[in-house]
Amino acid sequence: MVRKKAWSGRFQKDLQDDVEQYLCQEDLIFDERLIKYSILGTEAHDIMLYEIGAIKKQHLKAILKELEVLKEITTQGKFHLDLKHEDVQMNIEQFVTDQIGREIAGMIHLARSRNDQVLVDLRLYLREELIQLIDIVIETCATFLHKAEETLNIVMPGYTHLQHAQPITFGFWCVSNADGLMRVLDRLDEVYKRVNQNPLGAGALAGVSWPIDRQLTTKLLGFDGIQENALDVVSSRGEISAEIVFVLTLLMNHLSKIANDLILWSTHEFGMITFDDSYATGSSIMPQKKNPDVCEIMRAKASKVGGWLYQIINVLKGMPMGYNRDFQETKGPTMLALDVAKDSTKILQGVIKTISINEKRMLELAGANFTTATDLIDLLMKKTGVSFRTSHEMVGKIVNECVKQNITPSKLTFSVIKPILEKKGKLNIIIDDKEIQEILDPREAIKKKAHVGGTAPQEVKRMISERKNKILEFKERNLSKKDKINFSLNELQKLVNEHMK
Repeated sequence: MVRKKAWSGRFQKDLQDDVEQYLCQEDLIFDERLIKYSILGTEAHDIMLYEIGAIKKQHLKAILKELEVLKEITTQGKFHLDLKHEDVQMNIEQFVTDQIGREIAGMIHLARSRNDQVLVDLRLYLREELIQLIDIVIETCATFLHKAEETLNIVMPGYTHLQHAQPITFGFWCVSNADGLMRVLDRLDEVYKRVNQNPLGAGALAGVSWPIDRQLTTKLLGFDGIQENALDVVSSRGEISAEIVFVLTLLMNHLSKIANDLILWSTHEFGMITFDDSYATGSSIMPQKKNPDVCEIMRAKASKVGGWLYQIINVLKGMPMGYNRDFQETKGPTMLALDVAKDSTKILQGVIKTISINEKRMLELAGANFTTATDLIDLLMKKTGVSFRTSHEMVGKIVNECVKQNITPSKLTFSVIKPILEKKGKLNIIIDDKEIQEILDPREAIKKKAHVGGTAPQEVKRMISERKNKILEFKERNLSKKDKINFSLNELQKLVNEHMK
C-alpha cells in the first residue's frame, strides 16, 4: 500500500525516507514562515470558487471554519509543519482534511497548483518583509540626517585611496550615507511594485479550465494588479528573489562601507570616533581592548548576502521555461537575506546614534597633510594668471618642499612659495602670509564650496532639509501600502466571517 500523498494516484511505491528528507526537510523550515500567508491565499481562493459556483456554500463554510482554527493555533505556536506532508500547502490541506474529511477538504485545491500557491504565499510574505525593511531604512536615513545636523561644522579629512584628500565635515559624510540609503529606498519601492502582483490563477503553467475570477482574489489579497501570462508567472519566480536580494546586496554594501569607515576612524592611529560601550566588545586576554565587532560582523554579513545573490542567479541560469523544483532553492536565501538586511540596518542605527566624535582630532588631521592644496592651486591661478595645470605643478613642488623641510600647512609662508613662482617667471608676485594661512585652513575651505552639493555648512543644511522632506514622502508611500493591504485583508476577514455563519 502506497503511503497516501496528494499526488500518489499513479505511484506504486512510497518515496524513500532519505529522498523525502532531501527534497523537503530544509525547505520546510522556511515554509514555517508562510503558514499565515498560505491560509490567507486559500481563504481568498475558496471564496472566489464559491462566487463562481465551483464549490457549495456548506463546503466553503466548513473549510473556512477549519482555516480560522488553524490561524489561531498557528498564532499560539501550536501548529508546525510535518515532513510527511512535504510543504506548507499540503500541511494546511491535510489539517483541514483531518477535521472535515477528504471529500470536502479536497476542494481546497480546486483550480490551483502548488506552483501558483507557493507564489501567492511568497509574495504575501515578501511584500510584508519589504514594507518592514523600508520602515527600518527610513529610520536609519533619519538617524544619519539628525547626526548631520549635530555635526554640520565638525571638520574632518575626506579620503580618496584612503589618503587625505580634501576637508569635509562629519555632517557632510552623514548626508552622503543618507543619500545612498535613499537610493535603496527607491529600489525597494520599485521591486515592491513587481512583488505585489497576483500570481494566483496561473495554475501549473497554463491557467485552469474553471472560469476563475482573478480580479476578485487580487482585490481580496490587496495586490496592486495581476501578473497575467500563466507561463511567465511560474517561470519568473526566481526573478523576484534575485531582484530583491540584489537590492539587499547593495544595501549591505552601503552598510559595509559605513562600517569600514567607522572601524578605521576608531583606531588609535585615526582617533576620530569612539564606539559606545553598548556597541563594542572586549578581549578575553587583553584588558585594554575595545573591539568594533559589530561593524566587523556587518562587513562579513554583507558578503553573505552577496553570496546568496550569486546562488540565486546560478540556480536560475539556463533553467527551462515552466516550473522547475530548482526554484525551491531560491526561497531560503531570499528569506535569510531579508533577515540579515533588517537586523544589520537596525543595528547601524544604534551605532550612529551612540558614537562619540573627537572634534579636536578630526580638525587636527584635516589640517595636517595639505588637504587644502587644491585651494592653494586656485589662489595661485588668481594671483598669477597661469593655467590650472601649471598651478597644479607649482603647488606639487610647494608641498614637496614643505615635506622636505618638515613644514606643516599651518606654518607655510610666502618665503617657501616665492622661489617656485620665480622659476615660472612670476618675479613680482607677492602673497600675504595671512592670505596663505586662510586659504589653507580647512575650516575656511569647506565654507568656499557653497555650490549645490558642496561642503559648506549652509549647503549641507539645505540638503538635510530636502532629504527630510523626501523621507516624509517615503513614509507616506509606505503607510499607503500598509493601509491598502490592511483594508483588503480586513474585507477578506469580513467575508470569511459572513460565510461561516
